[in-house]
Amino acid sequence: MRVLSGKGELQHVLMRAVTVLANRVGISSLGLTGSYAMGIEREFSDVDLVVYGKDAAQVAYDLFTSAAVPVSCETEFGGFKLEGWPCVPWRRGLLSDVPTPVSWVGVPPSLASHCKAFTERGPSPSKLAPFRGVLTVPGGQPEGLLYPPCVRSEEGYIIVSYEYNAGGPLYQGGVLEVTGLLAATEDVIFLGSRELPGSLRLLKPYRS
Repeated sequence: MRVLSGKGELQHVLMRAVTVLANRVGISSLGLTGSYAMGIEREFSDVDLVVYGKDAAQVAYDLFTSAAVPVSCETEFGGFKLEGWPCVPWRRGLLSDVPTPVSWVGVPPSLASHCKAFTERGPSPSKLAPFRGVLTVPGGQPEGLLYPPCVRSEEGYIIVSYEYNAGGPLYQGGVLEVTGLLAATEDVIFLGSRELPGSLRLLKPYRS
């Protein structure tokens, strides 16, 4: 991976972060985004990485949940709220000897190719109604770790989130109280929209 910018300590920070993740997912499954990619990084900047594909995203998730140290425990993201989960740094934290936070986002081979409910309807759904209900989401659906997170509930609903921070909780699954926008004719629930950011609340962890 070519370092796009940065000198001295910042460059070393970037390379250490890349090395830690590349050792697990493979260098061909990694990309660089955020301030480092744009050449505007500072000492306080996160190292933002892109992880390509379901398998690599699951490896990254396992690495972060087992080895990363939490930086903060945020529960609200642009109005979207998470409730009931412990503070587990599934996509952002301190890794190994990297002195600044490392974060990642999982992406599919092409735009939303893992989520037909998104691609067939389009990114700007219409004719939606507010939804609030309790759904059981089976854990371990790899589509939850790709953008946009996209999982199916046991009740037959598909949950799609514009907010990536919902991905880890949706991947973990469980009995969830879900608030969002429902496309009733397609049984698709959208989270993280501007119209209704929505929320997820964990009522009971998933048990297979």
